[in-house]
Amino acid sequence: MGTIYANSHLNLAAVDSSDGDGGLFFSRKSRQVLCWKLGLFENQNSPESEIWTCFPGDCDARRYNILSTRAWVCQETLLPPRILSFGQKELRWECRETNASETLPDGFHRGFMPKPKILAGLRLLSNDGTVGKFSSTWALVVEEYSHRKLTFASDKLVAIAGVARLFEQYFQSHYLAGMWEEDWVTQ
Repeated sequence: MGTIYANSHLNLAAVDSSDGDGGLFFSRKSRQVLCWKLGLFENQNSPESEIWTCFPGDCDARRYNILSTRAWVCQETLLPPRILSFGQKELRWECRETNASETLPDGFHRGFMPKPKILAGLRLLSNDGTVGKFSSTWALVVEEYSHRKLTFASDKLVAIAGVARLFEQYFQSHYLAGMWEEDWVTQ
């Protein structure tokens, strides 16, 4: 499945469905402002401001949705180049260049991290092949995956296997039970 997601054009994500039967569409109340942009100047004479997107406590749709808690769908969120997320409150667009939503159609502030550039990074790094970049890219994957839940502990390595296979292919490396043979010391 990792290859399918990695070579897809667009992934549709039902981010707030309680299970596989929940679907993409939800009844919702009239639009409410879920976030706002705030410009901060370095000092009072500064001509440029840093733009920040502010969310009330639990409204960051990328971090706080049902789908982001499931380990088996981690590869579905990391590997596709584009995701259109259908949530209870709004639609959201993610790609390797930008994040946008119904609330913020022009995108989030410059400091907001776009969709992880896992495959773009792999393609770029496979020519280079340096262990340091390999380790830091894999660490991002593990960090994203580790906070997710599994019904069965025995699925821990299987649920991330699609991503690991792509790493093997791009880095010509050997994956052994969650670790990389060429990078034992760092891991």
